[in-house]
Formats: sequence, structure tokens, C-alpha cells
Amino acid sequence: MLPRHNNDVPDSTNQAQPKKNSNPSGLTWSAVESAGSGETILLLHGFSQGGWFWEPYLAQMSELLKANVVAVDLPGHGRSPDLLVDAPTFSELLNEQFGPIHIVGYSMGARLAMIHAAIHPESVKSLVSISGHPGIRDEQERRARVQSDAKISERLRRCEVVGNPQDTKLRFTEFLRWWISQPIFGQIGEGESQLDLRLTNTPISLARVLELFGTGVQVPVWDEISQLSSPLLYMAGEMDIKYVAIGTELATIRLKNSNYPTLLEVVPSTFHSVVSQAPDHAIRTTVRFIHQAIAARSPSN
Repeated sequence: MLPRHNNDVPDSTNQAQPKKNSNPSGLTWSAVESAGSGETILLLHGFSQGGWFWEPYLAQMSELLKANVVAVDLPGHGRSPDLLVDAPTFSELLNEQFGPIHIVGYSMGARLAMIHAAIHPESVKSLVSISGHPGIRDEQERRARVQSDAKISERLRRCEVVGNPQDTKLRFTEFLRWWISQPIFGQIGEGESQLDLRLTNTPISLARVLELFGTGVQVPVWDEISQLSSPLLYMAGEMDIKYVAIGTELATIRLKNSNYPTLLEVVPSTFHSVVSQAPDHAIRTTVRFIHQAIAARSPSN
């Protein structure tokens, strides 16, 4: 069984532990390296999380794929609270640091993964989008989402009480409990077990994140992803009706127009937070897909 998220994930003496890394730009990541295939798998987490979201799976994914597996802190998250850049700039930072990759994203991380694939398709060997949105196409709906994100951003700013870190933590905790209890995450949501880890972020940085690359300000990349020649795995929870529809539309367009390698995976009895609610299914499906993508690129094929 794969480990589930909690605050006490046991260390395994048989598995390599992630190494913390950073570069001068402020980009930070955790990685388990392999001398095997030479491939790099890049993992991007969701809003208010951090590279820690993927860390329980790095060693096993590296072992199974014989690849370097890297969990990046998104801008404004984790150990990168001051790296406040927009999505295209983040894409450039990824490309400069990691070059050609297999990229996997969850939720906000999936949006950024798709944006990266749209900007640098030549550097994306395969793309896994888990509960990801390619962008809102309707202008009126986008404007409404910008306004909605602005209200959430303002709520985050009100969490900050200058000179009173205890009150700040209490208010931020209240915000995070509201965030993870939203219906999109299901009745259980993403659980209290992640709360302390989410609290390592700062409310001001997260407010800026929504302003810089929230869903409302994202330029839609439907066309680019529909025409991406690299293999695409789109994964969504069965109960997350909106994102199942997005995945179905993307897969239909890709298969109809160009027959590009595409897999739609609907995970039974799960909501938006597929990785947290069904880690075995999500990670094994991802590993199998990337393994096939690597094999397809092998000179022997």
C-alpha cells in the first residue's frame, strides 16, 4: 500500500529520503534521484499545500520508474513564500531548471502543468492533469471568477494581524478549515491531518497567489492542450462532475482531431482531492501511464 497523508508518515530504511534543493531564483523542491532511466518526473501540488503533498510518494515512484522524481513548491507556497511570480514566469523557471520532463499536477498544480505544456510543449514528454482546469473560456464567467478570487484573497489578507502571530494563526486556521471543507472536496474534505502542514504557508503569500495565477486570471489553454502531441492522462474523481466533464471534453477533442495518446481516468467514489482520497489508485495509474510514455519514447520502439 502507498502511504496516506498524515503528520507522521513513517520513514522507511529501505527507501531514499527526499533531498531539499533550491536555486538562486527562489525555486525550491524536494527530490529523490535515480541512476536509472535519466528521466525526470515533476510533481506540482494544489493551492495552500506544498511540496510535502507529494513527498510520501517520491521514493516509490522513483523506484518504480527508475527516474528522478521532484516535488516543487509552487510560487508563494512552502519554502518559496517570496517567489511571487505569474504562471508564464513560473513556467520559464521550471524549464530553465529541469528541461524536458514528465509533469504531473493536482488542482492548481495541474493548471500550472497545463500552462507549462502550452508554453513549452517541446519540454513536456508526458502530462498528467489531476482535477485540472485548462482555463475558463467564457469572458463573463472569467470576470466573475476574478471577483470571487479577489474576495478570497481579501479574506486571506484579513488573517494577518500585524504584531500578533497567535491571532494570525487562529484566523489562518479558520480560513484553511473553511477551504478544505468546501463541497468540491467531499464530506471528509482533505482532512485535518494536513492542516499543520498548510499552516507553514502564509496568508499574505497565498493572497498574492490568487491574484497572480488564480483560475480567473488564467489564459485558457484548451487549444494548446488539445493539440499537444505528448501523451495526456486526465484524472478526475467520479463525484467531481465538473472536472469529469472537462476531462471528457479534452479527451474527445484530442482523440477526434489528432488521435494523440490520451487517457481519461475517472476514479470511483472520490471527489476533487483524488490523490488524498484514493492514493493507491492515483499514484499507480500515474506511474503506469508515465512508464508507458517512457517506453514509447525508447529507441527500441
